[in-house]
Amino acid sequence: MKMPKVSVIVPVYGVEKYIRDCLESLKKQTLKDIEIIIINDGTKDNSMEIVKEYLSEMKIKIINKINGGLSSARNAGISIATGEYIYNLDSDDFIEKETLEKCYNYAIDNKLDVVIFNINIYLDEKKIISKIWKDTNLIENKIYRNVDYLKEYFLGNGCPAIWNKIFKRELYQKNRIFHPETISYGEDGATMTRLILEAKRIGVLKNTFYNYRIRKESMMQKNIKISDYLVSYKITEEYLRKKIEFSELNEYLDTYKFWYVYIYLFKKNYNKLSREKDKDYLTIYRLFFSEIKRMKIYNRSLKQSILICSYKLHKKLGNFIISLNTVLKKKDSLDF
Repeated sequence: MKMPKVSVIVPVYGVEKYIRDCLESLKKQTLKDIEIIIINDGTKDNSMEIVKEYLSEMKIKIINKINGGLSSARNAGISIATGEYIYNLDSDDFIEKETLEKCYNYAIDNKLDVVIFNINIYLDEKKIISKIWKDTNLIENKIYRNVDYLKEYFLGNGCPAIWNKIFKRELYQKNRIFHPETISYGEDGATMTRLILEAKRIGVLKNTFYNYRIRKESMMQKNIKISDYLVSYKITEEYLRKKIEFSELNEYLDTYKFWYVYIYLFKKNYNKLSREKDKDYLTIYRLFFSEIKRMKIYNRSLKQSILICSYKLHKKLGNFIISLNTVLKKKDSLDF
């Protein structure tokens, strides 16, 4: 039996307002030889009733499972995927109609393990695209090594998401790479970096294929659990350090830790957190205090450089800058 060209994995939980847009975008794909794997992660709304409306129109496999979270759902899809490539699509987002065809053809023509593309930030309330999120400064029509992409990514120029990339299925299954199920934030970053490390040939398309929906009730709009991002970072770091051939990337791990974990700290005032006894943020702040003096951080803005230098001099000076920033942000759009 001929394998499909792309397996599309779509976890479903509580998205009855958005799942139709997602499915319509898959129905309109110009690449027809795809399998769609819907993971019903124990949703309690009418999402699956909407999915069933499409069963006669598209090649859909459904996996029903108890709610185990996004990573668990994706892993369930990966375990049964049969396509040459795997693509993960969030069920509250949608893609352009030529996404899978252009990515697949580009991958086949250039013998690629990974194809990366850009993202539209879609404001749900206004029904408009507000900006384009570009994944790295790498150029089209050039084949990159894994270290080329990861250097850009570690410097803060890349996107940690899994949904703006298609991956050769064997990268997952041959290397037994799955999404970490013990964390709710940062799981994409921990998975994407390991897949990239195992890839040999990477290509970039400058098309903005993915429409990332910003909505009020989205998980990403709530307070994050910053310690999950630290766990995700450690998964990447440990995987990388086991591979001696990539030792040149070790120089950028401090920068990656800053961009991927510590950058979230500066949205919160340490002194205020101490009063509120926010253990999650306080723990990471204290780790940051203990590490910042020896960290070597590249690709900083002027504001970030001022903040980092302040913290290197004394944590109270850095905390003062954050407090000052909090006051100024009420008057101006000042951020780190």
